[in-house]
Amino acid sequence: VAEGAKEHFFNQYKDAITPEKVVKEIDNNTAKLKKKEPKFYSITVSPSKYELKRLQNSSADLKRYTRELMKDYVACFNREIDG
Repeated sequence: VAEGAKEHFFNQYKDAITPEKVVKEIDNNTAKLKKKEPKFYSITVSPSKYELKRLQNSSADLKRYTRELMKDYVACFNREIDG
């Protein structure tokens, strides 16, 4: 895959987060967890055909869509999004 074609990790505030930083953040997310409780959950974002058409296959649109979706997801847990 060409370097320019790669997609990077992103969060609510940043578009290019290194894999090393992602691993470090997950590994350090243990303060309130029980010993056998998972440190990481993976969710799948699966836009409908209508939503995909509106996103126009744009990486920027998909990131914006995902960020808005995550606000609703986090609200279900009564938590604030950290930067």
